[in-house]
Amino acid sequence: MNQARKKAYLYVGAFIALLFAPLYFGESYFSGEIRKASDNIVNAKKEMNQINIKNGQLSDSRVRYQEIKGKIDEASEVVINKGEIVGFITELEHSAKSNNVKLEKKSINKEDVSSSYIGYSFFSVKAGGNFDDVMQFLYSLENFPYYINIENIKMSYGDFDEYSRGIVILDLTVKVYQKEK
Repeated sequence: MNQARKKAYLYVGAFIALLFAPLYFGESYFSGEIRKASDNIVNAKKEMNQINIKNGQLSDSRVRYQEIKGKIDEASEVVINKGEIVGFITELEHSAKSNNVKLEKKSINKEDVSSSYIGYSFFSVKAGGNFDDVMQFLYSLENFPYYINIENIKMSYGDFDEYSRGIVILDLTVKVYQKEK
């Protein structure tokens, strides 16, 4: 009976081993396949995230491009067209007159920048009057509808000419930018 029992245990053990062996190897196989599929899903999600990030950057670039384009258009509007410098001089004289300031344009030095889209002209300006009027003239000059730089500014007290003595004198150089059309 001992022998029969041993055989029975051996058969039961072999049966159990045969029964569970495919499950063990199948589980290994399926867990490997599941791991591969999971890795593929994770990689696909990473790729989608990268694509979404790039699409977001492209969208941001488009918005930035539109902003820059708008600023270029705005800048183009405040730069004088070549040949329209007379309008600037007229506005300069009108501003001096409306602010009770004497005005003298000492010299006009034109810079020729033929290789550039933007050129510029220099105006050496001398203005005289009482302090408030001179400051108001300077304020209006700073707020001209043109793109200008005020350079080499000097304010003093003295004689403007033989008829205007003892007043505030403002000497400055104005650089007026102009488009080459």
